[in-house]
Amino acid sequence: MIPLEVTFAMYDFIKDRGLLDKTEFYYTYPIGRVHSLENVAKWAAPEFDAKGIKYETLFNMKEVDGKNAKVLSEEGGEVAYDLLVAVPPHKGQEVIEKNGLGENGWIPTNRHSLHMEGEHGKNVIVLGDTTNLPISKAGSTAHFEAETAAENVAAVVKMGRPVKSYDGKVFCFIEAGKDRATYAMFNYQNPPQPKAPTGAVHAFKMAYNKLYWATARGLL
Repeated sequence: MIPLEVTFAMYDFIKDRGLLDKTEFYYTYPIGRVHSLENVAKWAAPEFDAKGIKYETLFNMKEVDGKNAKVLSEEGGEVAYDLLVAVPPHKGQEVIEKNGLGENGWIPTNRHSLHMEGEHGKNVIVLGDTTNLPISKAGSTAHFEAETAAENVAAVVKMGRPVKSYDGKVFCFIEAGKDRATYAMFNYQNPPQPKAPTGAVHAFKMAYNKLYWATARGLL
């Protein structure tokens, strides 16, 4: 669940208990918008505004002062809190960096073939969170990468060459609270275009959660 979804869920939790008039929501994000994907940020900011959720961008957490209940940022700002819900930094794996497989814990990966780049990567395919590709580290990313990888492994065995290129496809549902959801579908060339959240998209997500493993096994 991404920080946006956590915020919407917390808002609903407080609202359902009649405590909105006693609660202030304050959302911070480390870059200059409320989400890393520009169009998702453009969709989310008005949703925050409509609910009265305050937000501050370019806020990179430096320290949590638990004694004084404050969060301090690298930029010199601070935010007081009663309840802090913090997301740890997203970083690569220490074992990758220690073994010289890639800087900062990410393996250098060809964005189309998904092969590890460099002299040792000819027969190594990299998927999911391990890659250094500039796309979302989401489950659907690994799903679509796996389709490319599987087809190419079979093609190499049968014909001696890969036949499929990964285009950066990602599909993510985004819960917007109160049984409403939207989605972000995008690839290397086309940015996401989130629509207004609806109950129908939320229902589709809930159904798909139960059907996913059937589709992953090729049963649907």
